[in-house]
Amino acid sequence: MKSLNVLLIEDNPGDAFLIEEMLNASKDWKFQVVKAITLKQALEKIRNNYIEVIIADLGLPDSQGIATVDAILNHVKSTPIIVLTGMNDEQTGNEAVIRGAQDYLIKWNINPDQLMRSISYSYHRKKVEEKLIESEEKFRVIVEASPDAVITLDLNCVINYASKRAADIFGFDDPGILTGMEFEKLVAPEHHERIKAKREKLFKEDTLLDVLYILNRKGGSRFYGEVSSSLIINKEGEPEGIISIIKDITERKNSEMAIKAYQENLRSMASELNLAEEKERRKIAVDLHDDLGQTLAMTRIKLSAIKSLNKDPEISEHLAEMEKHVTHAIKNSRSLTYELSPPVLYEFGLAAAINWKLEQLSNEHKIETSLEVTDELPELREDLLILLFRAVGELLNNIVKHAQAKNVKVTFNMDGKCLNILVTDDGKGFDAKTTEDKKGQTSSIGLFSLRERLEYFDGTLTIDSSEKKGTKVYITLPVIFN
Repeated sequence: MKSLNVLLIEDNPGDAFLIEEMLNASKDWKFQVVKAITLKQALEKIRNNYIEVIIADLGLPDSQGIATVDAILNHVKSTPIIVLTGMNDEQTGNEAVIRGAQDYLIKWNINPDQLMRSISYSYHRKKVEEKLIESEEKFRVIVEASPDAVITLDLNCVINYASKRAADIFGFDDPGILTGMEFEKLVAPEHHERIKAKREKLFKEDTLLDVLYILNRKGGSRFYGEVSSSLIINKEGEPEGIISIIKDITERKNSEMAIKAYQENLRSMASELNLAEEKERRKIAVDLHDDLGQTLAMTRIKLSAIKSLNKDPEISEHLAEMEKHVTHAIKNSRSLTYELSPPVLYEFGLAAAINWKLEQLSNEHKIETSLEVTDELPELREDLLILLFRAVGELLNNIVKHAQAKNVKVTFNMDGKCLNILVTDDGKGFDAKTTEDKKGQTSSIGLFSLRERLEYFDGTLTIDSSEKKGTKVYITLPVIFN
């Protein structure tokens, strides 16, 4: 049986006796009753005793009506109060409940069951209120300590609460200024349609995380805000509002834009470097062809002429040997010229140039090669043309050096605005992850460098390989920009 300390404030001895008898008759509670006949005496009892429930008549010798309730409430914060009213004074009882009492009873119509229900209801309701106040206080402390702004809105997105941080980031001195304001007014006009779309999505999904908006500060300045929102659900399971957490990410966004600008500069520099390198290659190739190539050709012609005039067998043998070396030099210089800057790349395009590389691979290393072009390739920008030719060339060179392959296939296809290239071999393969981790190896450095060059242009390089199962290398690069 639960014990409860009750303060009974009643100046009528008969009424006080009846109520005390009802309390003593309870089978569920054991009441320790403290009595007072005036407000002054009641306040003294409150100060000197541990009181858990107060039953108070409003008509006392030194206080009348609502003034009695107000006086008691000024001295107690967590003690439930049950008010006793006259038969025709329910309005006063209702007013007392509005002021802070937990219940009221009509004095001349009280029965034991009704009194017990009222005490039990008032006592437990007050405990619930205390827990709710404690919970709200914890929530308030957490919210006010948060580095992010917190606001709550009604279902029409009108703000009904704003934290101090919310006032700070929007440039207001008092959070109360935000109360009653439509959230849309804090958002840049170009994002108003986004708000409507995201609100509809919120009602479908209950939670929306990290939505970026451009938000307005007092005075007209703007900042980037990241907003996470959740629905506030009532006890019936229906949404009754929205709670949003807002982060000022202007600094982070500015850093991202600075990084993006830096990456764009890197891409531009990489493109210019690529083109400058290729121009130098073409210049060297032209010099080799026009100077060294022509000189060697003329030398071979002169040697042939001397050979035809010479009658000495020993000298003829030496001339033949010289002609053989000059012919070999001519062949190597021509091959070097094509390696530096193959004319086929600029005259007939990427697929034709790769086909030439495959034929060269087949002739020199006895590897079976094939080229498959499944879509018509667009005309490529010069820097991308050079990048892809050099990339595939580097992969083919790696196959020759490391793969011990017998078959190599290159496939081209378009996927929207991207060109996909697949280079496949049936060589010994390797552990792709382990090799990528070993950047000190020559082949790994080449692949890492190739991937970096492709990433400058938003391209990707993916390796699919395992030991004794060959290798597939996928290159994807955007090549259409309109």
